[in-house]
Amino acid sequence: VVVVMGCENDQNPPLSGGEGGWQGRSDPGLVSERSLSYTRAVRTATGRARPLDPEARRAAIIRAVTPLLLERGREATSRELAEAAGIAEGTVFRAFGDKDSLIDAVLEVHRDLGDVREALAEIPPDASTPEVVERILDLLVTRLTTLVRLSIAVGRHGPPPDGEEHERHRAAFEARARELSDRITAVLEPHADRLDLSPRAVGSSRPA
Repeated sequence: VVVVMGCENDQNPPLSGGEGGWQGRSDPGLVSERSLSYTRAVRTATGRARPLDPEARRAAIIRAVTPLLLERGREATSRELAEAAGIAEGTVFRAFGDKDSLIDAVLEVHRDLGDVREALAEIPPDASTPEVVERILDLLVTRLTTLVRLSIAVGRHGPPPDGEEHERHRAAFEARARELSDRITAVLEPHADRLDLSPRAVGSSRPA
């Protein structure tokens, strides 16, 4: 079993709206181009949708534009990115400053382990060993695939990092790898007697 840790040089799969989640431009609950709004969970007593706070708005934009960046990379214009998020172009600039900063934020979100933490935590404790292993591998393959596709699609912007910045990137990558290894090991520990390798060996595997 090969467990992929991440992509040092740099899920998400295309989004789908759910209960109380981001629905996209065509949702009748989107009340303004100047604010991204969730359609049910944030309704007030008067029925008016409450605007998202700045961080939630940034997160919603990032989720919405990821499929377009996977398809078009940096060729996607700021107007197209705004349309993908169902907002006015000015909202993108207010939230991120410029298109390159938005793309950098998208990459950083997909490097982060937030979605991985949640997905691992959602594996039922009574799940069978094959199911646990399959869910872990599916999760990590999806994560790596998205990171690689994004990195290829958007390429590198600006000069290569200097020694100090490169060291920061390397340290962040190693920290993510250690955390991911620890979390995978913890999920696999109850299944140790049914694995050919120890949970720590599986969790610490890197691609050949």
